[in-house]
Amino acid sequence: MALLAAKLIGDSLTIRGLGTWIAATVIVWLVTALATLLLPAVLVRAGLEQARTRNDQR
Repeated sequence: MALLAAKLIGDSLTIRGLGTWIAATVIVWLVTALATLLLPAVLVRAGLEQARTRNDQR
């Protein structure tokens, strides 16, 4: 859906051929899946470090 919306909204995105559509979809899916898995861990780690810093300042 995101690729189709981007294609319809702007003229700068050009996707030609079925293989390109499939490859672009897989790339978007992979990036989204990795972000879904890795981003929470990064945010939790950052939150823990910030909490430790606050506790050390007391």
